[in-house]
Amino acid sequence: SNVYHVEIINDQIWFAIVTDWSMPGEVRVVDKNGNDIATYEVGINPGDFTFWESDDSNFSWVFVANEGNYCNVENGDDCSLPGNGSISMIDGIGNVYHINNIGWTVQSLTVHNNKLYVIINQDHKILIYNINTNGITLENALSTNNSSPREMVVIDNRIYFTNWNDNDMKVLNLDSYEIEESVPTGAIPE
Repeated sequence: SNVYHVEIINDQIWFAIVTDWSMPGEVRVVDKNGNDIATYEVGINPGDFTFWESDDSNFSWVFVANEGNYCNVENGDDCSLPGNGSISMIDGIGNVYHINNIGWTVQSLTVHNNKLYVIINQDHKILIYNINTNGITLENALSTNNSSPREMVVIDNRIYFTNWNDNDMKVLNLDSYEIEESVPTGAIPE
């Protein structure tokens, strides 16, 4: 088993664990003393986590970015088909739901203003979902113009995201969904 990613959510430590790069992974949750709290089966190659809590109830989701497999034409993969990257959603009582086949290499996700932003690296896009207590619904899919986006952070209603192919960091305005700026990094940024 490989620990692929770690986050602290509500004073608990969440581990994304990969045992076989082509099979579903798991998320293991422990308290700050190392005691097991829960284990969940999630999608292929789990990585990034983010958390959402409703404003009007005691309901929450933990979202897990499951990268899926990288599409490789040289290995015979048909990259015109939807990739097997997915999002797992774990509610506050431990139920797990999946949004499957959303793209090739689900790299990063974050929550801001009741929206889930998801970077799909190999498909060169950012998916925007509305979040509520029933789950998520797709609002928009934004192209990053073959930039190979990787990681992101939200500051002042803008997403700052890194890009492998363009060797830069782009700034996405969350009011207009327009890329406002591109800042060269001089190297392949993670």
